[in-house]
This record gives sequence, structure tokens and C-alpha cells, in this order.
Amino acid sequence: MPTTFEKTWQKLPNLRMSTASNAICHKNFIFFLKAFLCGQYPTQSGWTGTYTVVSSSDGAAFGATDYWAYPFDSADIVQATAGSNHSWVVLSRSIGGVTWHIIIDCDRATTYYFDIVIAKTAPTGGSLTARPTSTDEVVYSNQQFMPDSSGQYAHGALTTDGMFLFMNSAGGQTLPRFGWFLQGLAAAKAADLYPVVSYLAYDAGNGPFYRANLASATYWRARKFDGTTTLSIGALAMGCSAVPLTAGWVMESMLVDGTVGKFADLPIFVAGTVAGNYSLKGRLYDLRWAPVSLNEGFVEPNPTDGVSSKFEAIWTPFSTPIIL
Repeated sequence: MPTTFEKTWQKLPNLRMSTASNAICHKNFIFFLKAFLCGQYPTQSGWTGTYTVVSSSDGAAFGATDYWAYPFDSADIVQATAGSNHSWVVLSRSIGGVTWHIIIDCDRATTYYFDIVIAKTAPTGGSLTARPTSTDEVVYSNQQFMPDSSGQYAHGALTTDGMFLFMNSAGGQTLPRFGWFLQGLAAAKAADLYPVVSYLAYDAGNGPFYRANLASATYWRARKFDGTTTLSIGALAMGCSAVPLTAGWVMESMLVDGTVGKFADLPIFVAGTVAGNYSLKGRLYDLRWAPVSLNEGFVEPNPTDGVSSKFEAIWTPFSTPIIL
């Protein structure tokens, strides 16, 4: 875990989602993603780094306004296949001096599936039946989060410069099941015009931050340095491998940093591959490799170290115990 955090993290953990029905619970979580990023919950008063709604649709109207207004109203989140009236929202925020855009698209009839789009170029178009599009978008299509309403919780952490981490869990389980983070990168190349990466995974068995998931390009989204094409990337640990992490790689020997007698502080780098050649894309801020033997949700006990919680293979910036 980080000795000190590089970023200032503002956190809203353990927010209970609606228990009215499975469908309304799912709508509530989708709304949470937008409302949290926009700093609309009362406990987020005074937060910085929040996002702005550029445009949206609630399935009945669309345009340059927030049709997903706080507080949560399930009628605003209309879920239906693309080509039918459905909800979507476009958010924007500067990260690293560049404005980035996020689209949350409810273009799936199954209520625990949705699409996420990330783009540097401002999206255009949009209607009651189709989201706006961008020329350099990267897409998570048909993504899943938890398919029930039994004690479901949402957890969000947002830096003061717009980077974020989300998790989704349910009381009585041993792991979060859904995880998503978006970060600008440290140690990015000066020529990289797209120094932002996204990781999003749902795993009902191992959790979203399982080692094999973090190694797999399936869950990452990025573009080549010039933006011409999407980039296949994965996570690696410094000094351990010249290629992205493999499923069998174990960090038990790195449980404790012998120099200071505390948990090891192992940065997470991401590397891209083009035509079989690997190239370093950059390093994540404040997320670190964690010993897999520790219990899920373990909170690092030393408050002088930038308190973190461990989930599967990474330390996260949550300092409050997460309801699992």
C-alpha cells in the first residue's frame, strides 16, 4: 500500500441501494455512478474534481440538460435495447489538462447490463433511441454488475483531479463483484496524447481485482499514444515480468517489505502490445499490488501509511471497512 497517497481521495463507501425490487436496485446503481461522479450526494458537499453533465436522456426527452436529476427516480433510468427509447448520460471532466468524456448507456433490456463509453473527442449526436458517439471512443459493451437487490451496496472514491474507483458488493458475500477505475497515468510518455486508462470487470467467483483479470486485456480500455486505434493492455509488476501479469504469478514472497517491516509498496504498471511488441503505457496512482493471502476488505492498520483496504490483488484507497 502507498506510504503516502499521491492523490487526494474523497470517498463515499457503503451506500445502500434500493431494495424495492431487483430492477429498481439495478437502476439505482447506474444512477449512483452518475450522481457520485457529479458530486450530487449531500455528503459530497465541498468535493472537488467532480464531473459535469453535458447531455442526457431519460427515454422521454433528451438534450443538453440533466434528465437524471438528483435524487434518484427510477423512472429516469429507462433500460431498453438500442433503437428503442432508453436513457443515457454524457459526463465530462479535465484529467491531466485534457477534457475526457464518459457515456453511461442503458441500451440493454436486462437491467443489470449496460454500456460504458470513454472518449477524448467530445461526443456528438444522440436521440431518444441512440446515445451520442465520438470518433475516438473506447467501449465496454454489455457490461454486468450484481444481479440482485439483497443488501446491495455501492462504493465510490474520487480524486480531486477527477480519477475514480467504483465497487459494488452485497452484504453476506466475501468479495465485491464489480469494480471500475479510470486514471490518468504517471510516467506516461510525453508523446502520449491519450494517457488515460480504464479497467472494468465483473467476476462473481474471484472478484473484479483477481490477478488474472488485471492481467487480461479483456477488462482494460485505452488508445495508442496518437489515438489512431485502441490498445491491448494489461497490468504488470515492476521487477517481476517483462510481459503483463500471468494468472499463476503469486506475491506471497512480497507480503512484508523487509526494509521497513510493513506491507510491501508495489506499484502497478500497465503495458500495451502492438504486433507482439510490449511498451510501457504508464503507472497507476495509489493503487498497489496487495498480498493475496490477506482477508478481503483488510484495512491496513497503520494510519501513518495512507490507510488502504485490500481487495483480491490490489490495495484500494478506502479507509473505512467495506460492507461485503
